[in-house]
Amino acid sequence: MAFDPQRAMPYARELSFPRRVGTDGERRALSLIRSRLESFGYQVETQPFEASTGLELLLALGLMVLQVQALLLLWSWARPVNSAGLILGFVFLLTLALPAVLDGKLASSLVSLPHEPPPGFGPRVLRRLGRRYPTANLIARRPAPDGAELPNVILVAHWDSKSQALSLSVRTLLVFGAYTAAAVFAMVSVLRMAMPGAAPLAFVSGLAAVVLSLPVLLMYLVGSGNNSPGAVDNASGAGLLLHLAEHYRSAPANASLTFVFTGAEELGVQGAAAFVRASQADGSLLGAEVINLDGIGADGPVRCAARRHEPLAYRARIVAARLGIALGSVWLPGALLDHLPFEAAKANAISLVSTGRAARAAHTPADSAENLSQSGFSRAGQIVLGLVDFERD
Repeated sequence: MAFDPQRAMPYARELSFPRRVGTDGERRALSLIRSRLESFGYQVETQPFEASTGLELLLALGLMVLQVQALLLLWSWARPVNSAGLILGFVFLLTLALPAVLDGKLASSLVSLPHEPPPGFGPRVLRRLGRRYPTANLIARRPAPDGAELPNVILVAHWDSKSQALSLSVRTLLVFGAYTAAAVFAMVSVLRMAMPGAAPLAFVSGLAAVVLSLPVLLMYLVGSGNNSPGAVDNASGAGLLLHLAEHYRSAPANASLTFVFTGAEELGVQGAAAFVRASQADGSLLGAEVINLDGIGADGPVRCAARRHEPLAYRARIVAARLGIALGSVWLPGALLDHLPFEAAKANAISLVSTGRAARAAHTPADSAENLSQSGFSRAGQIVLGLVDFERD
């Protein structure tokens, strides 16, 4: 079957209903995806795991710690320079660096797979945070022909949704603003002896960090709900992945393909972490190339989220240029994407996302099927096809 983005649209619309983990919508979505894959002729593998809402509690706790540190540091600026103030500045700076270190790793501590050995003390404590939900990934495979040595390409999209008090776009702006202000505040505080006239900048940046992070803290304390149809985020990615599975059932491919529909992405990429853990155990992740599809149904530019100098991202830009598709880069502060656990496991991994106006409604009731655009499916789908068939050295 030839690739046709028009065929992906109905699959995405079919999944555009609230489907938060632990709800009837979740079970309906799993059934729909399984039925579609089986109708294409695939043997569908269910990968069960338990997810936790503990990440929301950890994020709320982390923000509270940062706010307390910021307020103590502001108090120190009202006093003469002393060693306690300088130490507070260094501690605040180190705390700000933790998200970069932990990205993609916390999810692996929160998620639990059946029949695995008892975890260590740290993961065991983390898994007791929040509420736990049994859920699953759905996996379909198209192996390489016998004897063929082809690259291992893993195509990923999450199928769950959630609603929050803040839309994804507002949360991203607040997190970016708060983090930038906090970084300025931390650097000025560490260098305060060399910057005696920096008190006004310190007070402005410190207060901005506290004020901008407060709505995000309240959002995490309230928790997530089930009031978003999740059309762009991420029925669109799951719908495109279904059509790619349909396409490659009969079309030739220059790769061994695995289609992974992840659960609990909205609880902190825990489905992707579960798949990575299981794949590391059997060695199937070695040398894999991972392409995650998230929010590609918006009518806007397609962008690539990845580490700097990621070979797969470089290849994606080559493919996009050949197709005449503009492919930019994107960094979404405060947002977790399913390529991150793969990236943490040293796999070549990227996420393709669209940043059109419809994407701003993510995590709200306005993220409905009416926002889906065929152009997003087309651009992202063509890039995936080009990456699968890319002639590697």
